[in-house]
Amino acid sequence: MYLYFKQIPPSMYAKLFQQSLESDILNGIITLLRDFYLPNKDNVYSVLCSLSEVKRFNMAVMFMSAKDKQVVLEVFKGLKSLGEQSTEEIEALCKKYEVDV
Repeated sequence: MYLYFKQIPPSMYAKLFQQSLESDILNGIITLLRDFYLPNKDNVYSVLCSLSEVKRFNMAVMFMSAKDKQVVLEVFKGLKSLGEQSTEEIEALCKKYEVDV
């Protein structure tokens, strides 16, 4: 799944998911980021940014469970430890995912 998803440019997510991004799909992608993207030092930030631009993203985030939010938090902590984005950029993106790092 990792290799397949990695082939999709983040700029195509809005077109791929069109009208909405279901929470179970979002959760699967977030888990993929934690388990594969971060260890391989792939560009997690662009994926997170592009996902946040998909229509009805806010609804998917709203329906995330506490366990799902914990995975999101782990991804953001990993992103922060990479040091490739500023603290301000990460904090702004955290707000969209409704987590605090």
